[in-house]
Parts: sequence; structure tokens; C-alpha cells
Amino acid sequence: MPGSGRSRLHPAQLARPSDEDREAGALRLSVGGDYLRIWQAEGGQLAVFAATAPLAGADVTPDGIVLVADSAGLSALYVQIPGN
Repeated sequence: MPGSGRSRLHPAQLARPSDEDREAGALRLSVGGDYLRIWQAEGGQLAVFAATAPLAGADVTPDGIVLVADSAGLSALYVQIPGN
């Protein structure tokens, strides 16, 4: 998807972060059926990702990479954290 900010990856290329890593990160997620809200751990909402299909799952790494799974596959989105 050129220009979309989404990169298609094979699931074997990624590993979900541990609970400890997730808690240590600067971002938090709220996941709905077809949307994802990205929050700063110490602040407000940063972004909303609206999917064209129901989401199968989402997670975030401590360094700001949001993993999103939907019927089209698995994508990784890099979120720039303000002030970093």
C-alpha cells in the first residue's frame, strides 16, 4: 500500500511484547471492533486508526510500534511519541 503508512509483514517477523514490556511503554491502546485508539500513558489521546474491516487484534511495543491484525493481514504502524 504505497503512501498508506502501512507495511505488510509476515506474522513470523513479529513477536508480541511481554506484559512487562507493554506496561513500561509510553503508549496504551483501546481496541473496538473496527477502530483502535492510541493514548499516551501519561497524557491524552494521540491517534485513532479506523479499519475497513473488523480487527482481529492489536498490540503496542515499548518503542511505539503498533501491531494491527485484520482480515487483510498483519500491519505495523510506527507512532511518533510527542517530545521524543
